[in-house]
Amino acid sequence: MREMTVTVYSFNELSEAAQKRVLNEFSDINVEFNWYEDTFGTIRAAGELLGLEIGDIYFDAYSYCIFDASYEYVRGAAKAVRNEFPQDTKLHGIAKDLQALQKRHFYSLSCAVTEGRSMNHYRCFRFGEDYECKDLGDIIDDFARWARILLRDEYKYLTSDEAVKEMIEANGYEFTEAGKLV
Repeated sequence: MREMTVTVYSFNELSEAAQKRVLNEFSDINVEFNWYEDTFGTIRAAGELLGLEIGDIYFDAYSYCIFDASYEYVRGAAKAVRNEFPQDTKLHGIAKDLQALQKRHFYSLSCAVTEGRSMNHYRCFRFGEDYECKDLGDIIDDFARWARILLRDEYKYLTSDEAVKEMIEANGYEFTEAGKLV
């Protein structure tokens, strides 16, 4: 048997080079679980305010967000979105666009959204009958882009040096002088 003594360091006690190695090695630690579930909750909540009942969501944070959903007009959606997401002007614009489109169609449009390989597909209805309405699909695509950007921004934050450092410090990780986890 051999006994060994090792000096351990907190993250802040490491040299700058060792800190960089640790941040690089741990860069994905905050996204090794279902990190997107809270963001999915936000997307579903925003969708519900707009009249979208969203089921499964699939995404690549840098290229698409697709989902299964149904859409029906919700009275007061624009106001509800402004109240719930007061700083999100992009979402406000989507709500206003939906309201204006519905007004032109006497508040009669609805839609079934199904996810495809990397895009959503739409089957629109007016007064319950099949109806060609590219504008409604375009607005729902705007919502999907908003959702993708929300997911992308969350991913960028969780993999940022700041978030990784917070996680390391919160868990009290200790390292060798070279930056290896003890």
